[in-house]
Amino acid sequence: MSIEQIEINTTEYLVTLQDGSNVQTLEITEGVQLDVLLSEMGLQGPAGPEGTSIDSIVKTSTVGLVDTYTITFSDSSTQTFTVTNGANGTNGTNGRGIVSVTRTSGTGAAGTTDTYTITYTDSTTSTFTVYNGANGTGSVSSVGLSVPTGLTVSNSPITTSGTIAVTYTAGYSIPTTAKQSNWDTAYGWGNHASAGYLTAAAIGSSVQAYSSNLTNWAAITTSSKVDSSSGSVSGLTLNDGYTEEVFSISGTTPALSPSNGSIQTWTLTANSTPTAGAWNSGQSITIMIDDGSACTVNWASMSITWKTNAGVAPTLNTTGYTMIILSKVGSVIYGARVGDA
Repeated sequence: MSIEQIEINTTEYLVTLQDGSNVQTLEITEGVQLDVLLSEMGLQGPAGPEGTSIDSIVKTSTVGLVDTYTITFSDSSTQTFTVTNGANGTNGTNGRGIVSVTRTSGTGAAGTTDTYTITYTDSTTSTFTVYNGANGTGSVSSVGLSVPTGLTVSNSPITTSGTIAVTYTAGYSIPTTAKQSNWDTAYGWGNHASAGYLTAAAIGSSVQAYSSNLTNWAAITTSSKVDSSSGSVSGLTLNDGYTEEVFSISGTTPALSPSNGSIQTWTLTANSTPTAGAWNSGQSITIMIDDGSACTVNWASMSITWKTNAGVAPTLNTTGYTMIILSKVGSVIYGARVGDA
């Protein structure tokens, strides 16, 4: 069914409907909406064209300040529009930085004002002032100090102004780190009172005194077996024996001397020529020589009088020690090999 015609008659509408060969005429008074009436009657007009939607909007070109955008619709048709962009503005003036900030007047004293000058990169300047705070005034109500045993404090407490002094109590001191370490070490040795240390009272009574220059015995009553002037001893009986000092000789031209020890060992590293060191008549040494790698000893510089081996210097053993005794009697040093092993 479709609308054939609509006639307006003052406040009424006369609508003629065509439905095939049937014709209907509706009279519509003013105030009734035609589309509502037709909808209620189940009537519908012819379908309109198919609509379209936007798929995308894309900027597709730029010329100068003008951008062109393309709209693509759902039916693949397109449409363009342009947008003109604003031009760049003019550059602003150059900025400036700070080169320095310098106090140009004032001393910084408390309670005074100083002036500082700022110098900029464009050589212009500006100033600002700073007030320096004045020193405060006042006093404490009470300040005191307590100290441990060994220290004494004076002028404490202070109720207005003053100085608190700390001093050592009589009989006390503070040791250095080094002295404290020495004391700790000595303390670790145990009870010194029971250690049997030599006391000053024993010197010259139960213990032989010695002169201050360490060359003569001090004048005290001595045993008849001790010569107080020379320190020599005679007629002693050694019940438990004695220990001789053993000295190791080194080098190829050593000075052999009894003061180094009564027993001396020498391992040769090359052919060697010893010399006579300090000898006194009555002194002797026992030398035990290892020939090393078949090394020899030339005794000529010592002028030894050999009393074994037919009066010539002994040949050294190729393995182990060769034992030789050297003794000085008067001005002569005598030598003898001990055994033949």
